Amino acid sequence: MISSGSLISRGARIGRFDERYVIDHVDTDYCMRALRSEVPLYLNTQVVLRHQIGDLEAKSLFGWKIHVINYPAVRRYYISRNALDLSLAHMRAFPAILFINVYTLKQILPMLIFERDRLRKSIALLVGCFDGLLGRLGGIREARPRVGKYLSRSG
Repeated sequence: MISSGSLISRGARIGRFDERYVIDHVDTDYCMRALRSEVPLYLNTQVVLRHQIGDLEAKSLFGWKIHVINYPAVRRYYISRNALDLSLAHMRAFPAILFINVYTLKQILPMLIFERDRLRKSIALLVGCFDGLLGRLGGIREARPRVGKYLSRSG
């Protein structure tokens, strides 16, 4: 579920979205907290919300079709950081949460082969993993001003 298309009951009593995640997996955290509180989640498959993710391109590698997302470096930081933080926070109750990190891992090779600004994006992933393991949340520009400024530049 994505938060931008959610309807939330006032009676749920599980708190607000955790803004320390900034972007990416804010909705995942909310759903995990709802499930832990035994608040049911419903999905209406009849509703479609158009949602652009990065700058998606189809590429070919040895005859295999590869989708390259072209996220900015700062977005790569939040994806890796938040996925690791969520895994640590919810893996006892929901071991399958570890699979959200597979999404991050499967993007690395196409990023390194096809995308521009590979060094900056690689640094973003590594710093994001480090901060996720340490539970360092919030906006990167506040938590790490120099790194945030570097990652926000386009290559």
